[in-house]
Amino acid sequence: MVKRSRVIDVPPLYRCPYCGKRFYNFGNLFQHAKHRHNVMLLTGTQYRVLLSCKRLREEGYEWFSSSDVYRTYREMFHNVKGRRLINMIRHTLHTLVRKGILEMSRKSDVLLFRVRD
Repeated sequence: MVKRSRVIDVPPLYRCPYCGKRFYNFGNLFQHAKHRHNVMLLTGTQYRVLLSCKRLREEGYEWFSSSDVYRTYREMFHNVKGRRLINMIRHTLHTLVRKGILEMSRKSDVLLFRVRD
């Protein structure tokens, strides 16, 4: 008796916006874009936090704290819910620092950030 099995072809979920190459996960797409095209890809959350940081810079803040970003984020995006939003924003700010988009400084036990030019 021969058992038959079905082979299911799963299409890739992520596509490079520059060359069109397809990937199965965001990590591989991120590494490809970073090394091949010399660009940093941002997730939707990272982009919204970066928009909040840029708005703070336009308002005259050179350095700002995570609570300033939280306040601006809540003003810009009204449908935001969640008790863990401040933790998500802190995590995203540190991620943007690691990607080289933001700078971080410590002033009297408070972390301050600014958008790198």
